[in-house]
Amino acid sequence: MVSLLTLGTGAVQAQSKFTLKLGGAFPLGNYGDVSTRSNGRIESHALFAERISSKAGAGIGFNLGVQWKLASVSAVEGLDVVLSLDAFYNGPNDDVRDAMEEELIHQMEDYEYEYGLGSAIDYSFSISKYLNFPVMLGLNWGTGLAPNVGFFCEAAAGANLRIITDFSTEIETSGGTIDDEASFNSTVTFGFRVAAGVIFNDKYSLELGYYNLGAAKVKAENDRGQEVTLGKITPTLLTLRLGIAL
Repeated sequence: MVSLLTLGTGAVQAQSKFTLKLGGAFPLGNYGDVSTRSNGRIESHALFAERISSKAGAGIGFNLGVQWKLASVSAVEGLDVVLSLDAFYNGPNDDVRDAMEEELIHQMEDYEYEYGLGSAIDYSFSISKYLNFPVMLGLNWGTGLAPNVGFFCEAAAGANLRIITDFSTEIETSGGTIDDEASFNSTVTFGFRVAAGVIFNDKYSLELGYYNLGAAKVKAENDRGQEVTLGKITPTLLTLRLGIAL
């Protein structure tokens, strides 16, 4: 929040050009969902080539953001033009982690009994994480509510860079180690956000926000150079953030 408030008189005065924000990032809808079978294995997921869906299985993550006041709109008291840069991190949720373990246990049985690779001894895995970096231009409006307490709301739109980290598994058998790895494309999409909150003592803010960072299909390449198009992911998130004006 960058339109800081002088509330004793009810006037709105811009006193800071820079605000730092930090808080939780809670995935909504398909972004945080995954389908699993009764045996615990994955039914459908955006990153699974054989069982593609738009469900990304993202877990609760965190968000760090900075916001700059670029200019005031003289025609409307308390209205500012703002530029924001955010960073989101969301790992896999517990359902995805549990289902991945079930997948690997099943694969270990396959290797041992069907493929003659020897007894499976151990396994390890690294599940993909979701990183999003939106840059947005928008409007912020603020007004006083009571002494040392103010209200603000804002809306913005812009570009988002989506990055998905590599996925890898390793199964150790008495006959050797079996590795599997996949990398995913980075994508730029159009996104938007809306937010509202309260500010205290012209400095500290509490904000609730909604982000839709745009839909894009995922393209993957495995360690053998094979490429495949997977599901479409739309990062939608609810944020709850604390801010401090610097």
